[in-house]
Amino acid sequence: MPKSRLSSTLNFFSKFAPLGSMPRNCVAILGHVLVGIIACIISTHHKVQSFNHVVVVRDGVERYNNSYRSTSPRRRTRVVCNSVRTGWGTRTDEAVIEYNKKYMRDELGFTDRILDGLSSGTDRGCCLTLDIGVVEERVTFLRERLDITEGDDELMEGLRRMARRQPTVLALFPEKMGRKFDYLETRLLLDRSSLRKLIVRHPPIVICDVDANLEPTLNWLQQRLGLDDASLSKMIQKMPPLLTCNVADNLEPTLN
Repeated sequence: MPKSRLSSTLNFFSKFAPLGSMPRNCVAILGHVLVGIIACIISTHHKVQSFNHVVVVRDGVERYNNSYRSTSPRRRTRVVCNSVRTGWGTRTDEAVIEYNKKYMRDELGFTDRILDGLSSGTDRGCCLTLDIGVVEERVTFLRERLDITEGDDELMEGLRRMARRQPTVLALFPEKMGRKFDYLETRLLLDRSSLRKLIVRHPPIVICDVDANLEPTLNWLQQRLGLDDASLSKMIQKMPPLLTCNVADNLEPTLN
């Protein structure tokens, strides 16, 4: 949707239904309408779940990864993930890499094309070079934390799909992922099942930092759209990519 059409839509709502004079439930409805407009713009211009240039802040140093592809070549997103790439460049034993490739291929359904991409890109220092057994530990943590039983084929396939879409998740420390999951459950009033659906639908949420990404975005959306906690939760569950939108670059310019 062109920006002019968006502005016209917002002007229409502000003319006939000023927020200050609207009942609370109407404000919430208006909020959902506006978010729907945002979602249309996001899906038209770029895929939020993938980045062309990801700036990873690790120990105060920004590193760029060009191995992710996006529909917007000029797009660059800054994601704070301190020490996300455990052992960057320190474990390059081919036997370790081949072991992890075999596990990811056999157990998680990674294709040779994806694995070759991980090997040739800067992600070589990511999950493929983790010590033998570490990737399995991360998968076990995700399975237990998200309440996924090995016998449930549908849920296990969701976990495998999540790992394939966002391999970086396999390199995150369990305690860091646990803190994010705890925060999302509390902030968005989620049970285990709802949290699992949210993460599986949009895995990039897991690599976002709570303080730098998730909390500011949720607070801004809630205040800007006049939503209570329950309405905010419903909105995010319907459109998880909103959590990975940057307020200054995406949300604020769209609604202002």
